[in-house]
Amino acid sequence: MKLLIKLVVSLLVILVISVSVIAITLVNFDPNNYKDTIASKVKEETGRNLSINGDINFTLYPWLGINIEGVQLSNTDSFDSTL
Repeated sequence: MKLLIKLVVSLLVILVISVSVIAITLVNFDPNNYKDTIASKVKEETGRNLSINGDINFTLYPWLGINIEGVQLSNTDSFDSTL
């Protein structure tokens, strides 16, 4: 019985610590600070210009995700607009 209580208490402590770390990270982390880094990495990898004119937000409820507003990706130099 004592072993079961220790196990349950240990699991609850781990859960509380995990939720606290996630909450503190989300409150203190601003993904908008990384817009320039994201744009330069896209330019480096694809050769295209990425422009993020809106906000970047994390969503936790009802689904885990990222919401990025005002995103524009340039065409490649070899893109021909005529059909």
